[in-house]
Amino acid sequence: MPGRNRPTRTIAGIRGVVATMGRLVAWGQLRSAGRQGSAIADELIDYARRGKWQAKLQAAAAEMAEKTLRDAAGYNAAYDDGVLRLRAARPTRRCAFKVRTHAPEVPGRE
Repeated sequence: MPGRNRPTRTIAGIRGVVATMGRLVAWGQLRSAGRQGSAIADELIDYARRGKWQAKLQAAAAEMAEKTLRDAAGYNAAYDDGVLRLRAARPTRRCAFKVRTHAPEVPGRE
């Protein structure tokens, strides 16, 4: 059971997280609008209303989703073939320094 502050792993939960992240990014952009040469809020609003960027963003998201699935399939195949198995680590030599079991004495402190 997820914790109170952890999103669920459902599509609705993921959509909620993405929507919240989008609002936070938009808030940050609007908050910094017009500072040090950046676009003013009205320009950002006009840009968002234009539809050209949305199709490009959706195409890029679809392309990255396909790439992620290909990468995951490659990883899963390598894992299943045993390529990613790790050998147990063995120490090659003992540590060269001694560990203190108590704090050193400081003159003038009791």
